[in-house]
Amino acid sequence: FLAVFMALIACENGTMTDPRDGKTYKTVKIGEQVWMADNLDYWTPNSKSYENCTGFRDRPCNSDKEDCSKKNCQLYDWNTANHVCPVGWHLPNKEEFKLLLKSVGEISDHGDNVVSKMGYANLRSKGFIIPGKTIVTMLGLLSWYEPFVLWSSEEDDSSVWVLISGTGIEGTDTQEDYAYLKTHSRRGKNPVHCVKD
Repeated sequence: FLAVFMALIACENGTMTDPRDGKTYKTVKIGEQVWMADNLDYWTPNSKSYENCTGFRDRPCNSDKEDCSKKNCQLYDWNTANHVCPVGWHLPNKEEFKLLLKSVGEISDHGDNVVSKMGYANLRSKGFIIPGKTIVTMLGLLSWYEPFVLWSSEEDDSSVWVLISGTGIEGTDTQEDYAYLKTHSRRGKNPVHCVKD
């Protein structure tokens, strides 16, 4: 009993260790939920390994020359994301992401698009480490933000719900601090943040 109690205390106070590979993650309690503050870094044959999650699209691991299991950022396809969290943790559903955004500020719910005006900035200020928004420039002329996307477990017809950052398309600083909960294609690979059961 004492060992379980101490493990729970350690988790809510800021760390948890994945028993599968011994990696330790920061955790953060936001509202009534306990989240992995870090991006999950559990290597699988279906994940894509990167050096870090700030500008993660620029530095993929070269599996022919490197041990990808030792990198510190993994991107997962949606099917893998649904089964990759350690025991006692799970991929969040739409409602859990919604509660997360409510805990860091006011949201407006439009049914198919939940908007948190300061969600991105407020999550980061709480210690929730989310991938940086990458500035992409084409031909030195046109620049835009490539947003972060975090998978949820919840489907909606041919799409899935995701937490996504503001893209800066409006061209205002405030817009870039937004976080949205919306549907998104299942294609591609994205980071995962697990929430405690």
